[in-house]
Amino acid sequence: MKRFLLCVVFLVVVVAVGAVIWRSAQRARDDQAFRQASAEEMNCGDDLERALAAYRGYLARFPAGMHAEAARAKVERDLPARIEARDETRAWETAETKDSKEGYKAYLAAYPSGPHAAAAREGLGRLAQAAAREAALQASATARVKAAAARGFARGRPVYLWLASSGAAKKDEDITICYMVDPSAKARPCTLVADKVDEKGRREGAFRIGAPSPDHSRSLGRWLTGAVCEP
Repeated sequence: MKRFLLCVVFLVVVVAVGAVIWRSAQRARDDQAFRQASAEEMNCGDDLERALAAYRGYLARFPAGMHAEAARAKVERDLPARIEARDETRAWETAETKDSKEGYKAYLAAYPSGPHAAAAREGLGRLAQAAAREAALQASATARVKAAAARGFARGRPVYLWLASSGAAKKDEDITICYMVDPSAKARPCTLVADKVDEKGRREGAFRIGAPSPDHSRSLGRWLTGAVCEP
């Protein structure tokens, strides 16, 4: 009987020691897995989805682990917030780089109350004002062309007129003009190339005349809407 009791006590001790050893090993594995997930977060840079996957992997292995609460905070709050901020920043940088109506509208559609929403709306306003100024300049240019053409016809001599976009002219850049040979002839769009460009962007010097094309006619139409130059 005494020997039996000793065996029972021995087995209890062995089981208890084994349980302690197993729990210790399990805690070590738990801690190691969480430290690996934390290291992934530190080294992932902007690829925050890697860190998110690492913490989810930890929770899959240790749903009631020592660091489960901290891992859930990362998965449910911290990392999603950082990903949202990163994506918003990228969207704004793209809109700012493009500096276009479409880019600012795309940003506002995704982040109507984002940190850069006010700047995006300011960009839209600025572009709208620039478009209005450009339209006014084009209207003024059309009026000047009509006046110049009328003066040339009145004097009974050929009229050479050219128009360019609002950007600065460049040497050897093709430009579309309205070339009128006499008052009774229709205007003929041609391609001319400038030999010289002054500091204000005006083309000067001799011009080489090329054959007209539908593309040139369409370009003239942007400026003159058929009022002076007819394709």
